[in-house]
Amino acid sequence: MVLIVHADGRNDPQGACTWAFLVLTRDGARVHDAHGNVDCREGEGTSLLAEWTATVRALRWLRAERPQGPVLLRVDAALVAKALVYRDITVKGPEGLLAEEARKHMLVLRGWGIAVRVERVPRWRNLEADDLAFAAAGGEPAPLPNAGAEEAGVPPPSWREYPHRDRKGRIRKTGDSGP
Repeated sequence: MVLIVHADGRNDPQGACTWAFLVLTRDGARVHDAHGNVDCREGEGTSLLAEWTATVRALRWLRAERPQGPVLLRVDAALVAKALVYRDITVKGPEGLLAEEARKHMLVLRGWGIAVRVERVPRWRNLEADDLAFAAAGGEPAPLPNAGAEEAGVPPPSWREYPHRDRKGRIRKTGDSGP
């Protein structure tokens, strides 16, 4: 059975630094979810620290549960995804300690024959984990710009509709070819 894990963290302006992850089957059935506060001193929490904490907590859970099939780990922080995929990316500070722990958990899982693939996704594809991170802070999730569109019969946006900038700063569609 393929497990899809969504991990997310957040640091709001009021100082709440929270993490969350949820585990789904390929057909969308929820297997497990967890969320909580990042253990850090006032003013020292960062969004990246929260993202790494969520990722490590998810990998700890996977290691404890020892799934029988492949795992797809989805994160919306580009540095987290890149640092897990490429060993030559250095992460410093408390985030670096979490990055090393995450890498070790992935090595153990792979040593057990469990394929772990990391995928960086846009925030809107990681909304359930994002909502759990908001809940950990005791807040309500912020509505998306297209909230209520599905009820009105408007399909959700395609990932190709979100503009991104190329190396020269020009806006391009994600699906466009080019550097």
